[in-house]
Amino acid sequence: MYRYRRQITGLFAALLLWSSVAVAQFGRAKQIEDSRVLTASDAVHPGGTLHAALSVRLKKGLHVNAHEPLEDYLIPTDLSFDLPDGLTVSETVYPAVVMVKAGGLEDPLAVYGEEFRIGVAFNVSEDFSLGEHSIEGAMQYQACDDKACYQPASLPLNLKFTVASADTTLTAQNEDLFGSIAFTGETGAQPAPSEEVQEAEHRET
Repeated sequence: MYRYRRQITGLFAALLLWSSVAVAQFGRAKQIEDSRVLTASDAVHPGGTLHAALSVRLKKGLHVNAHEPLEDYLIPTDLSFDLPDGLTVSETVYPAVVMVKAGGLEDPLAVYGEEFRIGVAFNVSEDFSLGEHSIEGAMQYQACDDKACYQPASLPLNLKFTVASADTTLTAQNEDLFGSIAFTGETGAQPAPSEEVQEAEHRET
């Protein structure tokens, strides 16, 4: 009986979240106010590790579902890149989630707030060509406010980086940003959610 009740509750919650999608689609282009893809140093050596990060600022009053949402019907935030030979992702660090109550749902949601960062570590092969490089990627996400969810969307990304010879001195950059990202060596790492439950901020339409 409990299993069926949970399935019905999940279905009702999904319908509730999607009921306003058609209305919420208006203004979709303004969901993200700013996004930047940055690197932790001005270059990387062949055989080294390239640390990069996506920094996102959402429109005031919005949040996105966490990479590992608490319910199966929710659309997760997911970061991916189209990788050339010799470049592999060794770790992706998603931010700590915030627990919020929204949309009249009984249970809180695991989300990322108006500003968040996702870190990515790339392994660079020993024979990777020197010089400037660029790779494409995307962040898949679904933005919501305190009343409705928008249609799932994709944010196109472009990461530029330089591979320099082993005798080149590397210079650290964006230290404040990368100091807040806890690279651990575990792929897809996501800090445990906060026990504090917040109310979703009201967004003026």
